[in-house]
Amino acid sequence: MRRVGVYTQDFKFYRDVIDLLRRWGIPFVSLEHPHAFSGDVVIVLSSFKDPDYGSLQERFYNPRKAVRFAFARLLGKSAFSMVVVGIDPGPRPGLAVVCDGVLTEATECPGIDALAAEVGDILNHYLYRDVVVRIGNGDRPNREAIISSLKGLNVLTYQVDESGTTIKYRNENNAISAAKIAMAVALPDGAGRKQKKRANFVERNFITIRGVLGA
Repeated sequence: MRRVGVYTQDFKFYRDVIDLLRRWGIPFVSLEHPHAFSGDVVIVLSSFKDPDYGSLQERFYNPRKAVRFAFARLLGKSAFSMVVVGIDPGPRPGLAVVCDGVLTEATECPGIDALAAEVGDILNHYLYRDVVVRIGNGDRPNREAIISSLKGLNVLTYQVDESGTTIKYRNENNAISAAKIAMAVALPDGAGRKQKKRANFVERNFITIRGVLGA
């Protein structure tokens, strides 16, 4: 199983990176020395305050960028061929990221302004060759506001027919809807309706980075 190594003398960076790795279910190991890692560690994340030790080490100012940067390495790639950002429009938009067919994250944003800022971060944090934004064609007023808010990001954006991606189950939220829009495929009729936990639904119906890594 591929893992992320974390080595830093910057306590805040360490705390924030570890929190994100745990939240996203990414396997990791804390290192006592930047070179003291086993063969399953594919990248070592450090703060820019730390010395440059070379090897597999990458240094960052931003903890979230550090973790997102590591995703490609964890999947055995130098960069993703295609990153798809899926958006479920609404007053609290859903946001999901699919990298070469693997769902890496899905969340719900508190508002359109927060969504635009988060999409900008995604574009700057991930390693990729091409990127596109897919927006569901529902909720026209909020959809148009979202499209307008993304114009300054210089990213290809197009609308997706939600009719094949709107099969609901009792715990579904905007984040899961955004993941289905990013995948742009319909789930089987009745998928997930008996699932009690969102995590079970996600793992059973999407190819996730956590599932690929066996975490």
